[in-house]
Amino acid sequence: MNEPRAVLLIQCADRPGLIAAISSFLFRHGANIIDFDQHSTDDDGGVYFTRLEFQTGRVDLPPDELRRAFEAEVARPFAMDWRLSTPTPRRRVAVLVSRHDHALLELLWTWQRGELPAELEAAAFALAEGATGEPVESPLGYHVLRVEARQAAREIPLGEARDGIRGRLMRARREEKERAFLAQLMAKTKVNYEAALRPRPSS
Repeated sequence: MNEPRAVLLIQCADRPGLIAAISSFLFRHGANIIDFDQHSTDDDGGVYFTRLEFQTGRVDLPPDELRRAFEAEVARPFAMDWRLSTPTPRRRVAVLVSRHDHALLELLWTWQRGELPAELEAAAFALAEGATGEPVESPLGYHVLRVEARQAAREIPLGEARDGIRGRLMRARREEKERAFLAQLMAKTKVNYEAALRPRPSS
């Protein structure tokens, strides 16, 4: 659960061999893929998007060398627009969370995955209903928590869970299509700023 991870984001023209090239490269260097989301905007000649998360505990190269190797062996041959993100040094930030449902749900999902820092978890469960806690420091930064209400644990009905999952999937697909549309538009369009700013001749 605590093993370090990295996230690989890729965008490029869809073509055969992409998944094989990506996964075999990571396998050769000792990475363990734990999450692999992919999408293509079209069955033939579309734009390929992927978000891939992998464990880095057994990777045989430092992050910078791994990036250089990926660029040379995979990204350049497939003309990829890509980014590899690795864990960053600890940052000190203040996080304010609104009372809207999505803020609380995000915290609960993080806790359910076992990723909520112990300091934050202990502070949240120690507060009484309606209480605001003192600033808490965790590996994610500084936090001020307030408990608006407590709800007993319950098993979510299938219908309720289905609606939530469907909504998140629909939003994710819509965002992917919007990104693909913008990418295609940017590839086809050239904006001449000088011409746009040039004064128009008087009639």
